[in-house]
Amino acid sequence: MQDYKIRNLSEIQVKLILVCLLIFLSNCKEYAKKDTIIIKGNIKNLPDGTLYIGDWRQEIDSVNTKNGKFVLEIIKGIDFEPKYIHFLHVAHGDSVRRVFMFDTKAKYKSKPMATSTIMLEENLLELSGELFDSKVKHKSFSSSFKGDREFDIQTKVYLEDTVRFPTRYTISHLNGMLDKYPYSYHVFFEFEKLAHSMNTKRALTFFERFDPEVRNSNAGKRVENYIKLRSTRKLNTTLLPDVSNQQRNILIPGKRIHLVVLWASWCGPCRKEIPDLKRIHKKFENQKLFDMVSISLDEDSADWKKALNYEKMPWRQLIMSKEVNMYSKELFSFDGSIPTTLLVDGDGKIVKKHVGYSKNNDEEIMKFLDETFQN
Repeated sequence: MQDYKIRNLSEIQVKLILVCLLIFLSNCKEYAKKDTIIIKGNIKNLPDGTLYIGDWRQEIDSVNTKNGKFVLEIIKGIDFEPKYIHFLHVAHGDSVRRVFMFDTKAKYKSKPMATSTIMLEENLLELSGELFDSKVKHKSFSSSFKGDREFDIQTKVYLEDTVRFPTRYTISHLNGMLDKYPYSYHVFFEFEKLAHSMNTKRALTFFERFDPEVRNSNAGKRVENYIKLRSTRKLNTTLLPDVSNQQRNILIPGKRIHLVVLWASWCGPCRKEIPDLKRIHKKFENQKLFDMVSISLDEDSADWKKALNYEKMPWRQLIMSKEVNMYSKELFSFDGSIPTTLLVDGDGKIVKKHVGYSKNNDEEIMKFLDETFQN
């Protein structure tokens, strides 16, 4: 009798364990679904090849396409938030490259505009249709997608927006879009660009109109910190990393005048300007009250270091950090154009600024420096 009870109890325990295991596996499967983004496609004229998903800076993921079909699962990660992405397909065999283009509501000079960008977001993204190629250059196509497309809410807002590059957002357009779509990350990213031109009170007023989810995201916290702290940022107290990744002062204390150059390895005019900068450095390198520093805007430090090895510029070299870049407009009176050359006094005040490359710029700078050190 005792053995029977023990055996029955063991069977019950086994069944309970199996039930718990099934529930656990089911929850894991459900969690996995919630933790991934699924991108599906059935594009009848898409050749066999590889489809790359990227955000212009880097590849996010890729998947092989077969008979026009593909399914891609992207892991979201803990800090996931919507962002802009594009699709690049490379065909097997002939290596033809196709960038997917999508119709939008925007127009430029009365002509409809398409975009290669959509938004990576929480839910399923599905494409079913075909591509129409427009040749851009040898083996490269801009391919318009036509057919059924199942996008989530963030991409829908982005494609509905009637303003698109080269037309710029205005405060008025931002105001209207924010009234309709306070949950839109696209609208928030456009607000981030305009926040530089707003005073603190106005920028915070716009910021508070976005939904809490957007405000509390990483992007939201970044922009909020920028708005609140930008007035405290000063050029003569700001640090940037050097080639050894050591934080260094942009401006060296005790100098009367600083020559600050904003450039990048990929910028042709910037590289063309370097011989002129070398002439300036050679003339004033022994002037104790003078300092010279170049600040690279390269996103990849390897590209920056490769350019430094080639150009051999014998003055201080720093690279822009993401944090400081947020304040570049305030710190450097920077509009995004390079090369930008600044002459800055010992208090961190910009006394002269030149944007772009010109043959006589070095002569103007040397004349200014001569006059400065004669006084």
